[in-house]
Amino acid sequence: MRMAAPSSPPGRLAAGLRADLDGVLAGLAAEAADCDPDDGWYPDTGQLDDLLDEVEDLAGQEPDAARELAGHVAARVTEVLAAGNCLTDDLADTLSRAEQLRGDA
Repeated sequence: MRMAAPSSPPGRLAAGLRADLDGVLAGLAAEAADCDPDDGWYPDTGQLDDLLDEVEDLAGQEPDAARELAGHVAARVTEVLAAGNCLTDDLADTLSRAEQLRGDA
């Protein structure tokens, strides 16, 4: 996970976060697509939750960028949920958190 230097411009931080989020979300999407619909799937959302913490931190400096990132996460998580039979509430909780961040930023 990326930890920004105190002097990192918020725009650069947002771009880095977007890249990190896209990587984690792509991995979750691939897992969901590979999942046998009859078996279900237990996604590991730890990295995604950590990155959402960083989005929340970014909201104090760049609320528009944080709002955009949260909206991006919400849209992608919705797609992942539709692609696989998720057997936990972790992704639904992450979706709810992203939607809240989108509204709060």
